[in-house]
Amino acid sequence: MPHVLPQDLHKVIYLDADLLIRHDLSEMWDQPLADYPALAAIEVAAPYVDCVTVFPQHPERYKWIPEINPIKNFRQLGIPGDRKFFNAGVMVVNLDRWRREKVPQRAMDCLREHQDYVLWCDEYALNVVMSGQWGELDARWNQGAAFNSYPSWHESPFDQDTYERIKNDPWLIHFTWIKKPWLPDCSHPYTGEFLASLDNTDWHKFRPGQGLQAIKTAPSFRTWLRAKKDKYRSLRKSLKNALKELFLTNRRDAA
Repeated sequence: MPHVLPQDLHKVIYLDADLLIRHDLSEMWDQPLADYPALAAIEVAAPYVDCVTVFPQHPERYKWIPEINPIKNFRQLGIPGDRKFFNAGVMVVNLDRWRREKVPQRAMDCLREHQDYVLWCDEYALNVVMSGQWGELDARWNQGAAFNSYPSWHESPFDQDTYERIKNDPWLIHFTWIKKPWLPDCSHPYTGEFLASLDNTDWHKFRPGQGLQAIKTAPSFRTWLRAKKDKYRSLRKSLKNALKELFLTNRRDAA
């Protein structure tokens, strides 16, 4: 972003593609950026660098958390375990500071140097590079799918007030992980609202699975698939015979 966007642009809102925006983004834009490199919301699936450090006497508070230790080598890096960990899918980015401090380059260097410890590429790198420096947005700006795994605030890493605000009035729904509302069999509680929003766009006739099913049943697709099978049938047979001969030869050599 610091290099692709115009140099006279000083800040920008970055948003992932798998989002449902339910609140006026101008309120996020108006949050004081100060000299923070970025503003972001806590990662509900991994709220702290090391949850065991934060809740040592209350293991019930972190047993529901999908990832209790998102930066495995935090001690080696000198990062305190009780520091908060943010989700990189929603950010207000300070482009001036990213340019000045070469944040993208440092993030890529971090991934190369610590690749054995990387869990989520962008989040790992940015949380390491900006550790202790980023500003925190209201958690309602990024309700990740993992939030729905907490039965109540008692089993969550949040206090009761924060938990209720995220649950009852999320400003931005983040369809993290693999189940997306545009895919079949998505059980996310905001799937219906996503599809209702979709109906206000040029894709209003789309429903999960319809496009794929239409492709599979189209005569042109079946013709194409049959042709491909016929084309490669002899190749598969030759390859199978070659592998069989290689196996038999190796057995004879071993004997």
